Amino acid sequence: MHHRGSNGMILTSPKITDFYDDEDVAEVVTSLKQKYPEAVCIAIGVSSGGYLVTRYLYKNGQHSKIDAAFVISSPFDFRAFQKNLTREGPNQRYSQLLASHYKEIIQKNFKLLVKTQSGKVNFSDVMQSCYFEEVYEKYVTKIREKHIDEIYKDLALRENLGLVKRPLLCLNAEDDFLSPGVYCFYLLHLKNVISLDLPLEEIKYSTHVAMIVTKNGGHCGFMDGFIPIQTFFAERVFESYLQSLQELGVNINKVLFE
Repeated sequence: MHHRGSNGMILTSPKITDFYDDEDVAEVVTSLKQKYPEAVCIAIGVSSGGYLVTRYLYKNGQHSKIDAAFVISSPFDFRAFQKNLTREGPNQRYSQLLASHYKEIIQKNFKLLVKTQSGKVNFSDVMQSCYFEEVYEKYVTKIREKHIDEIYKDLALRENLGLVKRPLLCLNAEDDFLSPGVYCFYLLHLKNVISLDLPLEEIKYSTHVAMIVTKNGGHCGFMDGFIPIQTFFAERVFESYLQSLQELGVNINKVLFE
């Protein structure tokens, strides 16, 4: 599932994908289930996609139309995610890239967005933003009509994982610069600016959520070898996960991937 407006797509409605948009996941999954009612739906989400899949699972609980999920490098605490983006170095560069992505979508769909949202948003101010957190506060908070602290609370996956009632396997790395699991050497032990993100204690008591935490892998970098041309680590984990699901009674011969 592509984010709205990504890859050069022109918006047909005044809505840009943000971290709230598990509604889009729900719409896609419902449509797939209607078309293939006998199929097993397994969702794979990477980074923000993993976040949206997890958000959908906890909000829908026993009524989830996703039968199982595998998420890679998903953030779990939006406040920590935003704080880590502000760190100097590669984090800030990534924040700039995210900001550019949002501004490019706004620019390509400017007439539609201005026509429908100019009463809420100062688009000139948004387009002058350099970092993702600025775009989010100047655009998303205005569209959602919520203070940023309220948004942080709404978007936290922490304390909600107990509501997930479908098998969910998470793959994260200790040295993920956006959602780290430990204070790592390359982060220079700057404990005053690094926010740990992984809800390890909460997952210990979850009935449906498990997490694999590797020492290395960064953000979505689960590959092997000096020249990583073989089957990636994440792919092998997913294959093993499918086998485990089959042992639990999931008919993977009828799997529908989303």
